[in-house]
This record gives sequence, structure tokens and C-alpha cells, in this order.
Amino acid sequence: MVHGFGRSLLVFSTSLLFSASPLLAQDAKTAFEEGVRLLRLNQDEEALAKFREAVSANPTNEEAYQLWRETQSQVWAAMMEKENFAKVATHFLRLAQLERERLNSDADQIQALVKKSLAADYGERSAANAELMSKHGEYAVPFLVDALGNADNDAEQSYAILALDRIGRAATLPLLAVLESESPLLRRNAAAALHYIEDTRALPALIHLAKSDEDAAVREVASRAVAKLGASTDGGAVASYLGHCDALLTGDARLLRDGDIRPVLWSWQEGKLVARAVPAAIFPYELAKDFAYRALTVDPQSEAAVVALTRSYSAVKAVVANSNGDEALASVAAQIPQIDDAMFAAGPSVVRAAYAANVKDGLVPAAKETLDVLAKVEDPNNLSGSPLLDSLNSSDKRLRYGAAVALSSMGAKLPADKMQSVVAALGDAVLEQSRRIVHVINSSDAAEGIARNASSGARGLVVEASKNAVDEMPMLTRFPPDVLVLEEKLENLLVDDVLRWMEKRAERFSSTKVVLVTSDKAAAEQTWGDKIHAYIEGGLSVEGLRTAIDTVLEGVPLRNDEADKVAAQAATAIAKLDPRSYPVADASARLVEAAGLKEAVAVASLEALGNAAGAQQLAGIVAVLQARKADAAVCKAAADALGRIMARSGVADQAAIDALVAVAKDAGSDAACRTAAIAALGRAPILPGMRSKLLKDLRVDPAAGGDQ
Repeated sequence: MVHGFGRSLLVFSTSLLFSASPLLAQDAKTAFEEGVRLLRLNQDEEALAKFREAVSANPTNEEAYQLWRETQSQVWAAMMEKENFAKVATHFLRLAQLERERLNSDADQIQALVKKSLAADYGERSAANAELMSKHGEYAVPFLVDALGNADNDAEQSYAILALDRIGRAATLPLLAVLESESPLLRRNAAAALHYIEDTRALPALIHLAKSDEDAAVREVASRAVAKLGASTDGGAVASYLGHCDALLTGDARLLRDGDIRPVLWSWQEGKLVARAVPAAIFPYELAKDFAYRALTVDPQSEAAVVALTRSYSAVKAVVANSNGDEALASVAAQIPQIDDAMFAAGPSVVRAAYAANVKDGLVPAAKETLDVLAKVEDPNNLSGSPLLDSLNSSDKRLRYGAAVALSSMGAKLPADKMQSVVAALGDAVLEQSRRIVHVINSSDAAEGIARNASSGARGLVVEASKNAVDEMPMLTRFPPDVLVLEEKLENLLVDDVLRWMEKRAERFSSTKVVLVTSDKAAAEQTWGDKIHAYIEGGLSVEGLRTAIDTVLEGVPLRNDEADKVAAQAATAIAKLDPRSYPVADASARLVEAAGLKEAVAVASLEALGNAAGAQQLAGIVAVLQARKADAAVCKAAADALGRIMARSGVADQAAIDALVAVAKDAGSDAACRTAAIAALGRAPILPGMRSKLLKDLRVDPAAGGDQ
């Protein structure tokens, strides 16, 4: 991630120059230079090999930072526009960002500046404060805490408050942590600094101090700060915290201005500020989590705060699940089991409420994560009112599939119609060969229905719609779509505004295609050129939307294997269903089709077919066996399915037997596959003469000992 680099990745220049640097590993620099040269010559395959060679040289953060500084921005822009190149560019940019943050938090530099910021000379203080603000931001706050709480030096207290005021909004979050200090003086002065900064993110904490702090001076300063922010203490701190949580979860721009997403969050531990690294992609949700925990500190009985906390955790999980292996989120991904534990502890009623709120606010990926949690905490014998049942009828296939997989894992007692819905949803899910997310921003009242129809009628496609571009843009940053469809005349923004906004976040939107709904394609092409990838003329329609999506995504590889995971989960879930209770056979035709897909999907689908399919599916499975003999796992699963179906149905299908015999006799076949084919023939109700011939072909005469 490259937020805050202070340099656009999409400012094109006329040359691609590098300056020599002893700090940069020569092999990485040389390989990168060669990659740039090849990229300019449109020799993408060779260029990518060189860029990967540069990555393999394992440059340090410092070396990557130097490379970023010395490389023309056109290089990064060109790389970010290409899927595989973008991964390499993101790797280098992340290393460079880590180095930049290290420089920002350099203790020696900050301490020297803080000393000057507390000096008697106004000019010296002013210059130091300006540098603290521009170079170090929130990292300077811990070094100002001692002066802020120095009861023996009133002047230093005042100068520290002035320094924090100059640092501005970047100082707010560490100051909120300082408000938890046991020192009344430190709390008072932190509140005074927040009074000057005027950041509404401080309101909940200030309201709490104004109403509840044991020290009268702290209450007085906090009350003045609340009034200056144009608020009152009437609603209480918990309500304010929860309002902030909701705003952060839904992407309210008032709490997340440009520059507010920072690489760290802060807590007060053992009398000092402690920073924890936070990837930019989950920063809003982590801040919402912090606010929810603070609300619980104020009122441990607040179920609404636990709901907000659960929503925050589910949103973090959703970002990780859709991260395409983002290196910056690797440490978060490793903590998913602990995040699950925290959500399990919230209990079913809270998780249900979190699900409902996520759906209401359009946080569908987060809502899907809560379904997975409900599968663990709901009573499988009493699902009355559970979102797991309601979601089986959702118009959003992500929720429908998620509910079906969750219910199938629970061993839940369901009425017949719900069991049928589970099988139907899983049957659809096994054929999700791709997962493309399309987001439509269109003011038409018909847009939502058009999006829903386009999604439901196409495999592997999720189309969602919204009317307000301003409200939707923060969410798009966290869950970038494969295709963004815009109308030419947005209600509250210009198309140019959206395009520039995406350009500033190129690392997130490098793979996103933009489609424009226009009344005049020729004029639009002249205005926007290659910034728009396809056009829909004459208004939004299902047919026009699907055509445009097919056009812009033709030949574009998937950004992740999420759809394959969904399909494999669905096939595995069907395989585990008891066919005596669930109408698993209803999905047989889809399972046969899915058996031709990737190995994980195919094997689970064949296992499900072996459990429940009838003789009418034998021909399809024979075709899979013959086509995929080289794939040992699929071959074995297909042979096993044929044997089990023939044994269960009592049908000795000649084509199936011939196919199994061919595999059994093929010495070049995988041993496990040959064994599975032979075992299948053993199960099948074949005629005695045929079985006798098979046994003759398989005759084994062990040697008595030694070589014969």
C-alpha cells in the first residue's frame, strides 16, 4: 500500500531515468532497470521475468525506498496497470512504505525537534513544530507526553499543547489514548490539545470525560472542547462511540478525510503510548473496533457496543478474504482464528444483529463472514428466526451460498423446503467457475433491479448497485470491484472526480475496469479516451450491462481463487449431506458438470455423486473418467463414484464397466486410480463371466523368495 507517499503514481513523465546509489543492491537495481527497458519495448514476458528477478534479490526496506525515490513515477504507473506487474510493484512499494514509516518514527530526530519545540524562543519553536507536523506527525506525540504532564513546568505544558495543535488531526488518535492516563494533569492537557485541534473523532472520549471524570478541571476542559465541536453531552459517550463506529464501518467521509488513514493505532499501556501497526486496508475497521471497546469500557452492559465490535471483526475478516494475498495483510490473516474466537464469544443474538446491520449497510462481504460464525454458535435444533434460513432466499448469491454451506456444516434439523433450498443453492455454487464483482453507480430507480437480474442470470458474477457515488467510494476502496459502471451524469460528482480518485489509489484499482453509461458514445470517447474501457449507450439495461462486462473482462485473469473456493466448499458440503434426508440427487446434473472443473471442485463433486446420484448420471461420469485419466485424484474419484452408483442402483452399465476395465488394464495409469477402478468393478453387479475374466487378468503369483 502506498497511502501518504506524497507522490502520485500516475504522473507521467517523458523519461525513465535512474540515478546510481550505493544503498541499492546492485543486482536488484540492474534487474529492475532491465525490466523497465523491456517494458518500454512491450516485451512484457521478459520484463516480468526481470522484475521478479529484482524481487528475488531480496532488497531491504531501505533499498526499496531508495529505488522508489529514484524511479520515475511512469514506471510504477505502467506496472500497476498490469495484473502480474502490479504484484511486483506493490511488493516494492510496501517495502518502501515501511522504510518511510521508520524514518517518520526516528526517535533521535523527533527528540531533537521536541527539545526545540519546548524552547523559550518563538522562532525556534515554530520551526520545530512545523517539522514535527510535516515529517513525523503522530509519532511525535509520545515524545511530548512528558512535557504535557510536567507539573513543575507550566510553560512546557503550554508549549507541548501548541506543538500538538500544530501537528493537528494526526495527533488526535494518540491523544485519545493519553486520555486513559491515571494522571489528571495529563488527561486535562490532552483534552486541551484536542480542544484546539477540533477533530470530531475525539467527541466520544471528551463527552465521557466531561460527564464522568473524577477531576473537576478535566471535566471543565473536556466540556469546553465538546461545546467547541458544536456538540453536547446529552446523548452520552456510548451513543457517540456507536455513532462513530457506524460511520467508520460505512465509510462516512466526515470521520475519514484524506490523510486520516494512518499506518498505526495507539493505546495507553503501563503509563506510556504504545503503537500497533495497522494495514491501511483495515484501518477504518480497526479504529471502529477500538471505539467499540472504549464504549464497552464506559458501559460493559451495552449489547449495541458488542454488536459494533462484532461488525468490526467481521469487516476485517472480509477484507482479508478478498485481499488477493496482499502482503500487508499476511499478519492479519494469521490471526483469523483469534478473530473468530472473539466473534464466537459474542453469542448468537449479537451475531444475528451484526448480520442484519451489515446487510442493511451494504457490507455484504462482512455479512457473509457473520453467517460462518452463526454456523458455530447457533443451536442447530432451533434455528427459528436465524439469518441462516432467511439468507437462503437472498438475492445476493454470496449470502445465499454462504448460508447453504453454513447450514450443511451444522447438521441442522430443517424442514423439507429448506433442505431443498440448501441443495439448490449448493448446486448453483459448484458451478461458480469465476467470481467477478461489478458495482453500478446509477441514480435510476431501476438500477438495483437491473443489477440483480444481471447477477442472478450469470454464473460467477455478482452485480450490486448504489445511487450515491460519494457514499460508496470509501467502500469501493476496501472491496475494489472488477468492473465499475458509472452513469455519465452522476448526482453529486463528476465522472472526472471518480477517475482522479481511482488514479490516486492505483494500487487498489489497478485491475478495475470502468464502464460508462452514456447517450453519446463518440463524444464520451473524445472526452475520456482510454480511461473508460467500455460504453453502454441509451441507458442502463440487463443486456447492455452483461455485454459491457463480457467485453471488458474478456481474457482478464481472475484476481484470486475465491470463486474456486466457493465451488469447492459447496461441492464438499453436498458430499457431506445425508442423501436419506436431503434431496442431494436434485443437484446431480450440476455436479456432473462441476466434475469437469478444477481438481478440488471435481473431486468433491464426484464424491457427492457417488453418495447420491442415480444411474442416469453414469454416462457423464464416464466422460469425466476418460477425459481426466491423467489427473490421478479426479480419475480415482470418478472411478469410485461409478462403482458406488452401480452398486446402489443395481445397474451394470456397459460403458462404465468398459471405461473402468480400460483404466484397470492400463499399466501407465496412476496406481491409486487403477486400484479405484478395480474396486469399482468389484462393487458393480457385473456378470460372473466378466468377473472371472477380470480376476484372470489380475492374477498374482508371489515368488517364494529371491529372484526367479
